[in-house]
Amino acid sequence: MKNTTPEEQIKRSRMESMNKNGEVISDGKKKPILSYAEVAKKRENSKHRDSKEDSQEMRKSIKEMNPKERYDYFSKDRGKIFRFDVKPWMPTFEIDLLIEKKLRPLTQVWSKTKITDIESKKTWRQASKIMIIATKVLKSYDTRKVDYDGTSVEDVIKVSAALRRTERFDQRIQRMLEQTKSPQKNIKNHAQAYLRKVEKKFKGKVKTIEQVRFFTKSKISTLKKRVAYLNEKKRRDRIRMRFRTKPSLKSLVDTTPLDIEIDKSEIEKYLIDLFSKKDCEVPEPESLLNKWVEYSKNTTSIDEDSKPNFNEEIFNECLKWSRSWKAPGTNKLYMKIFKVLNSCKIFLMEWIKAVYERRCNLTEEDTRGRAFGIFKKGNIDDPKNYRFINVTNSHYKIFMKYLNSVIVDQIEHKIPKEQIANKKGRSCLDGIVINRLIQKKTVHGQHIAQTWLDMQKAYDSLDHKKLLIVLENLGIHRDFIEIIKKAMRCWKFTVINGKETYMNNEKKKKKPTVIHVNRGIYQGDSLSPTLFVCSLIPLSWMLNQQPRINLEDPNTEANVVTTMNDDVVEDEGLYNHLLFMDDIKLFSINAKCLNEMTKICEKYGLEIGLKINPLKSSYSINQGEQAEEPLINFEELSTVYKYLGIYENHKTADEKANLQELYKVVDEKLKLILESPITVGNMIDAINTCLMPKILYVFSHERSELIKRKIYLDMDLRIRKALNTYGVKFQNLSNARIYLPRSRFGLGLKSTETEIDKIQLKNFIHIKYSEVFRKMNETFKMMENDIIIIASKYNINMSFEEGLPCINGTIGSEKEAKKKISELVDNFAYKRWAEHYTRKKEFPKFVINNKLICPWLRTLNIEPRKFKTITMTQDDMHPMLNPIFDKESKCVLETNSVKCNHYDNIRHVGSYCEHSVSWRRRRHDNVLHTITNVLLRKLKQKMVDLNNYKKCYKIDDNTELRIDQLNYTSESLVHNKPDIIYETKDKIIIGELAISHYRNLEESAKLKIQRYTVNGTLQLNAPVENLEYSTNFTAVLAKQKGKPVSFYPLICGPFGELDGPRLDHWVAFLDEFNISEKETIKPVIERITRKAAIETEYILFQYIKLKEKKLKENNDEQNDMEL
Repeated sequence: MKNTTPEEQIKRSRMESMNKNGEVISDGKKKPILSYAEVAKKRENSKHRDSKEDSQEMRKSIKEMNPKERYDYFSKDRGKIFRFDVKPWMPTFEIDLLIEKKLRPLTQVWSKTKITDIESKKTWRQASKIMIIATKVLKSYDTRKVDYDGTSVEDVIKVSAALRRTERFDQRIQRMLEQTKSPQKNIKNHAQAYLRKVEKKFKGKVKTIEQVRFFTKSKISTLKKRVAYLNEKKRRDRIRMRFRTKPSLKSLVDTTPLDIEIDKSEIEKYLIDLFSKKDCEVPEPESLLNKWVEYSKNTTSIDEDSKPNFNEEIFNECLKWSRSWKAPGTNKLYMKIFKVLNSCKIFLMEWIKAVYERRCNLTEEDTRGRAFGIFKKGNIDDPKNYRFINVTNSHYKIFMKYLNSVIVDQIEHKIPKEQIANKKGRSCLDGIVINRLIQKKTVHGQHIAQTWLDMQKAYDSLDHKKLLIVLENLGIHRDFIEIIKKAMRCWKFTVINGKETYMNNEKKKKKPTVIHVNRGIYQGDSLSPTLFVCSLIPLSWMLNQQPRINLEDPNTEANVVTTMNDDVVEDEGLYNHLLFMDDIKLFSINAKCLNEMTKICEKYGLEIGLKINPLKSSYSINQGEQAEEPLINFEELSTVYKYLGIYENHKTADEKANLQELYKVVDEKLKLILESPITVGNMIDAINTCLMPKILYVFSHERSELIKRKIYLDMDLRIRKALNTYGVKFQNLSNARIYLPRSRFGLGLKSTETEIDKIQLKNFIHIKYSEVFRKMNETFKMMENDIIIIASKYNINMSFEEGLPCINGTIGSEKEAKKKISELVDNFAYKRWAEHYTRKKEFPKFVINNKLICPWLRTLNIEPRKFKTITMTQDDMHPMLNPIFDKESKCVLETNSVKCNHYDNIRHVGSYCEHSVSWRRRRHDNVLHTITNVLLRKLKQKMVDLNNYKKCYKIDDNTELRIDQLNYTSESLVHNKPDIIYETKDKIIIGELAISHYRNLEESAKLKIQRYTVNGTLQLNAPVENLEYSTNFTAVLAKQKGKPVSFYPLICGPFGELDGPRLDHWVAFLDEFNISEKETIKPVIERITRKAAIETEYILFQYIKLKEKKLKENNDEQNDMEL
């Protein structure tokens, strides 16, 4: 035998061992011995077959998986969490049961009598992981791709992916072309083979690889344009969605936190210094705080049994009003999961209960936040000019909301009357009124001395130790103090949006620095504003030891009252200062006393870590008086100071300064609103709810009719001019239509005149009901007379019985009185504008006399350009449609060179012209398509596109929905093809759509009824009086099917106009599909009528475009002839 190498011997021994126990073939013989190569190949095939079977098992689509399988699948997924909305088909109950089983042992941890910090952290980590997976499982049932604002991003994702693929393909071709010039043969051959493969793939389209590259470059260019367009569309959609969710001017600005172009290390260095603990500058023996503590010990007692039990209702309210998809904290959990799954909500509630009952402590992982820097103003490269807001964990937010609610109830009576902020029943109006009353007082014929103080970085400077001393002496339960103390120790955050700092190798990012909040309040925490208000309670007590002005005395000369610490005085009307968070205003009888009060503020501020900013503080004293330290460090008021958002001088609000500022703000805000991509309805809502309150806030206190008239005339003119400039309305559109309510074909814009009068009436009602002013009836006597005059302007009989307002003989609560005032003023304004609108025009007369409505006007969900065309056309003012100044304008449409030549008003072009049938058919089909999708959605069927919706839909064995289907009865009737037939087990519903001119709504409905329920054998083009009854579609259908048949004419005007009977038909028809009246009136009929209006506007757009072309051709011909 030939000598073999050791390797060959090993191979032979392996093959022998493999074949010793070989399988026996059916005839008793063993299988033949295989070579080593054959055995290796067999093993490889076996592995490949096993892996293929495994892959087939794993290839099961997510749609086919049940909740448990989806949970297992997503437990290995580390991807991002995406927004979802709860859908009817989601197995939420099954998922909740699954998560409840997994969370059960973790939830039981919170029922222990004592839970360590380590155990709490571990429990939350495990629970967070489970809840994140649960969020992904829920999202897997909602396949829409949306961002966190709820805006669809599906198209952007698809096109962006296509662009990336095309760019990679182009880069590879470029690389292969370069490799064809390579000296290495194998590389060159590989590149040439790839390029031949590409040419073969494009065979028939292009011939050479250069053409392939040209085609690819063109595609990349097209895709880039498409991506840019879709990103812009996404931005516009996001703004619309944000405004609908939270109507405010901030929603119109893209507030996505951008990266700050400052090194993170520099930002962190600044924040570490800002929040580092600093010693207070006032020695303990001289402490003003200690004096208050001594006073407090004698007047405040803490009842250990006063701690309220955990209240589930308060917890539910806190959770209910929390935003579902607000940015999450470090554990990445969104609030939505606690709202959707009861098991997660119970877990959260049990944890809150454990912390509330002091069985568990807050930990660093609970409180740690992520800070986003938001630029304010000034130098963009200076960290001082940024406000850093912390994003904390969802469970911590809810707990702090709950704790804040409980603490506010405990200390509400301790918050001084001078503090306007963070107190129930108080508003800036109270502060403004008190401020004006004091300013109008005099001392020996001279005005009151005043100081305006601004604290420097007040929220970031408050000393924690001193704050806890204040809280301990306010009567807050010790358990709550301990919770706050523990939370303060754990206040930490990292900066998110700074410029990344890299390590020495320039590859690895530097680990973010954790910043400890050793002073100041934790911005982004619900409890923080309450803590700050509490810190200033001792200051009010100290200032109230100084002389105060009695506002209950109606005389102009100030009645000054001086009290000491132990004096018991009814001090409801006594004031010498006002607070709104950190904005402090002091009032005094002279400069000396004012200086003493300012010293108190400065000294107490230094004690608790606050410093007065001399650059933003000011004072006003009488001539001949001398300012001393610290007043002398401030600027003496020479012009105006902005307090509570209103410019004021030493006597009152400064009309000129406020008006100039208001004009500037109104112009800026109008530009922001009208240049934004929101709809017309949203624009009007933004003006009414965001801009108008600013105007009213500044001038709601103004009593002079002359000044008021100037304000409201100027403001209304500016707003209307802006609407013209930005193309929202036609310049000659009647003002009445702008101010009429939307239920009466108006825009629903609020008139400044009406709103100023209304807010003054409502504000005075508040003053009369408020406890702050309850003993000042004599003080407000003159104002009361002015208010009665304003009320009479709107035919409101207002009197005051026992101090309370009596409106048209009725005395109610403050809320009822304000509501009544709003209704009466609005009704008066509506009648006045309606009278003005119907004075000369036919359309408004017909609308009001026949009580027409236009449902889509409720939200005005339409673009400004389209809305402008619609309103111009309805009011018979469109310059291209038989306008008032050209009554001989003729229709330019033609068929086979035969001109129409009728007058081209909207009634002709939109309803009767024989040459615009194709446009009207398109309108009918699009509206019918909208109705079809409404019904399919209600029947829990998939919605369909416009190209393939006219068919029969099998809902179940006994239910069918037929859209525009012929010969349903097999009878030879002229009218046998209704638009909608809905057949169930025991009834048949028929709906026939028609879009007719608003004057012909009743006639169209009558025609449809005659065609399908009276006589279907005649060709009816108009309703016939006393039509003879004969064979008709509904009678034949009822006989054949043996079921009752109901017929509904679905009629609306070209712009969605409906009268009462037509609206009843729509409601009755949709009720057959179990759509409630609320759903019907608001979204469904609104959606259908809006579609009709948009399609009519499209007809007008096409007609005007054609007419302009014809006119241009005619002008060119005339010019040629003249030449």
